[in-house]
Amino acid sequence: MSRAISIVVQGRHEVTPDDVVSHLTEKKLEVVSFLYLEQLNLVDSFASQKFGDLQARLYAEFDRPKLIGFLKRNNNYNLEKAAQVCESLGYIPELVYILGKVGQNKRALKLVLEDLQDPDQAIEFAKQQNDQELWDDLLDYCLTRPLYLKTLLDKASGAVPPAQILARIPAKLAIPGLKDTLLRIFTDHEIVLALNQGILEIVNSEAQILASQLRAARSEGTILDFAKAGIDFSQTVVVLPDGSLQTEVDLIGETWAKDASTTTTVTRSVRQKVKHLAFIKRKLQLLLSQ
Repeated sequence: MSRAISIVVQGRHEVTPDDVVSHLTEKKLEVVSFLYLEQLNLVDSFASQKFGDLQARLYAEFDRPKLIGFLKRNNNYNLEKAAQVCESLGYIPELVYILGKVGQNKRALKLVLEDLQDPDQAIEFAKQQNDQELWDDLLDYCLTRPLYLKTLLDKASGAVPPAQILARIPAKLAIPGLKDTLLRIFTDHEIVLALNQGILEIVNSEAQILASQLRAARSEGTILDFAKAGIDFSQTVVVLPDGSLQTEVDLIGETWAKDASTTTTVTRSVRQKVKHLAFIKRKLQLLLSQ
């Protein structure tokens, strides 16, 4: 059988998949259709795309363990039809997945809680959907089921603050193992808090070191050898990144207007020096852009 199917798949350009599937359907050889389409999908997924609805139904009928994988890997099937197939066969996990894809999250959650009675899967589903209303519905459902509440506290703390769950628990509701769960939650919280505090202290320490280094670097002067420079220091002199010296006129072809009226050394404030430096930078940028 497998050899015959392989031959038909390899000859798909001579005998088209449409003809093969139509013939097998007419002869009611659905199991052969399933095997043919499965192999066709492996060899030529493009050729099998149009048979997505049929494949979903055949997987549900002949190889359920592979159905959920098919549903997750492919988008070439009608979600509503696939949901109908899963619902008719009572395939709840697969139906939950499809309902989640079409946005029917509340119905999917209800199926997990009432049909599967699986709080772990319900929590995972709520995490995947990332929907606050879904968490509220899950919490409402768990409030009358102590064991579900304990599971919720154990496994949903990363998505829902434990305080939010605890605040909703009725005062006289007995929850088996609640003490141990709370101790673990508080211990985990203290560990996380301690880690964050330690990280913050390290960051602050490194920031202070870097800030000190930056201040020291900015406060350092530049050692100039006036004798070797051969420059008229009665003018404004610019120290270039490579350590060489040039007068302002040689560098940008003019002097700052504030200095143009004097040729003597003038004591200036830091603010004036900053403005002068900004002027030189602007002129350099203009020269470089030309």
